[in-house]
Amino acid sequence: MVVKDCFSIEKSCRWSLVFVWGLFVAPGASLAQPQAAFDTFMVIDRGTALIGADGIEIVRLSKTAHATGALSPDGQWVVFVDSSSIDTGETLASRVVIQSRRNPVDQISVPMIWGRSGSSFQAMWAPNSQRVLICEQGRRNQGRTSAFRIYDLTTKSLVELECSLDQIPTEWSADGKRLLTSVDGRIAWVNMDGTGEPEFITSHFEAAFGAQLSPDGKRLLCMAGFRRPNEDRQPLRLSVVDMETKKRSFVDDPGEVQGYCWSPDGSRIAYTWQPTPEDSDETPFRETFLITCDVDGGHRKTVTSRKYDVSKVGLGRGETTIFFQVIAWR
Repeated sequence: MVVKDCFSIEKSCRWSLVFVWGLFVAPGASLAQPQAAFDTFMVIDRGTALIGADGIEIVRLSKTAHATGALSPDGQWVVFVDSSSIDTGETLASRVVIQSRRNPVDQISVPMIWGRSGSSFQAMWAPNSQRVLICEQGRRNQGRTSAFRIYDLTTKSLVELECSLDQIPTEWSADGKRLLTSVDGRIAWVNMDGTGEPEFITSHFEAAFGAQLSPDGKRLLCMAGFRRPNEDRQPLRLSVVDMETKKRSFVDDPGEVQGYCWSPDGSRIAYTWQPTPEDSDETPFRETFLITCDVDGGHRKTVTSRKYDVSKVGLGRGETTIFFQVIAWR
């Protein structure tokens, strides 16, 4: 690990979650107190929000479409991106916000390296909920590139890391030394400092991405499907992969999944799913369901659903349209 820069971050009292495109609307005033374990979902729903086990919204963090964020393992902190009131005149600047759920005025603001349309953001918490790995992708003169920084809640410091990855990672190892990401369409562990070779988890016979590690570190939740020759798009399904035996099973029904996570104890899975319409060009509305189930897909329960008018969001009806996505379950 190479430290390139370290600086203190000023606290802010007025930031809320947004990503780098969409319509920007003033955020809500405060966050509700954390509920009991298993009672809170962090979701994307025309922005980002926390909802309860009954599907009712607890608090809206942002009203910006295509937002994202992360909930700490202990459920006490949220991290998100805010752009709502930082218009510089030419471009809309963005910053990462780390905010306490118990005390909403306890906020840390971290300026983003890229904060405009076309950039990507992902945040990952350390298991002790005291460090946040901030991952970004954007464009510089040499083309698309990545940046990785760690904010430490204990020392209140930000460290920029020298780390080269083509894809945004989805998991951070418990020892803080490795990242779980996709390499050539396969899920693999890579060293954060860029040394060594990828440790592949999935085989070259299948395409896989978006891996989420179970709390005990023994299983993966990911989108995966066997590779088929001469086909541009692989039929991917939400799958559970055993890290030791490499056995895998499908969790979802055939359809479209985007957004999934583990329950805090790893006994259940939450995912957002919608059926594939028979004639997408003639389907003006799409309904996406938040579903929980056992690891083998059994004992399914529909928590809630959201319906969208495809024509009003400006996308072609033939495209996959999922604006309701589950990010975390605490």
